[in-house]
Amino acid sequence: MSDHCYATRDDFIRSIGSTSALDSWRERDDDILSLLRSASSAVESYCRRTGSVATFSGFGPRVGTNVYDVTRVTSVLDLDDDLLTLTSLGTREGVAESLTTWSSGTDFLLRPGRAPYRYVVPTGETAFSIPTSLKGVEVAGTWGYSNDKTTLTATVGTGGITSGATLLPVSLVDEFSPGQTLWVETEMMLVTRVDPGRLAVVRSVNGTTAAAHNAAVAISLVKYPVDARDATLRIAVRRWKALEAGLTGDMGGVGMPVTSENDTRQERAILRSTVGHLAFERAG
Repeated sequence: MSDHCYATRDDFIRSIGSTSALDSWRERDDDILSLLRSASSAVESYCRRTGSVATFSGFGPRVGTNVYDVTRVTSVLDLDDDLLTLTSLGTREGVAESLTTWSSGTDFLLRPGRAPYRYVVPTGETAFSIPTSLKGVEVAGTWGYSNDKTTLTATVGTGGITSGATLLPVSLVDEFSPGQTLWVETEMMLVTRVDPGRLAVVRSVNGTTAAAHNAAVAISLVKYPVDARDATLRIAVRRWKALEAGLTGDMGGVGMPVTSENDTRQERAILRSTVGHLAFERAG
């Protein structure tokens, strides 16, 4: 499961048709967020966007390095993930060996012709190759299906935030909801609670690094594909209503996966109709 949550707590409450004020649901925030993250994981799994690399990218941005063992490499390197922007590509012929870096366009090409990229193809015009003695190929960059975001009106609030704090002061809270992923400078954060004047956040998500941020710094909201959001909400609402109706027994928490073959069939039908076209087809 990635760090991404494709729908927010406010989205969920509206989806179940509640006429109560959003604030009246605050005591259920933890349960709702757990449910939404579990539903988000179901969407990623169905769409084969959980990958075979150590960290999964899902549908949103992740900053990091994917390392590919030689046993997975042929004349074409299948990234088994979505690469949005490349920082560097290098090869290492042994654990203790230094990294040899190669140049895009000269030594290799990224395919398809525009992001997200899924394959690396050596050009054959230079010494770049994938020898049998190779220990690994290391690809660093920003990964994920998309990196869309929008700048909010709210900014970092008075006093800013240190690299170790988990409460982010904001200039106004009206634009925020648990489940949102925020970009603050070079760091991503997951919102878990909205309080007067501040947000409880999980720091340094999706491969980014926690850092201090000054007051008045801009805050951007990560925007996920609409279809991934809708699928997440439909799965979450279905599980919630089943739990509330007592149809699933003691689930041990609303985030627990479905428990029957019928549940699985119904959820797969929802996923097929909403995000089937986003399923990641892999080579081989």
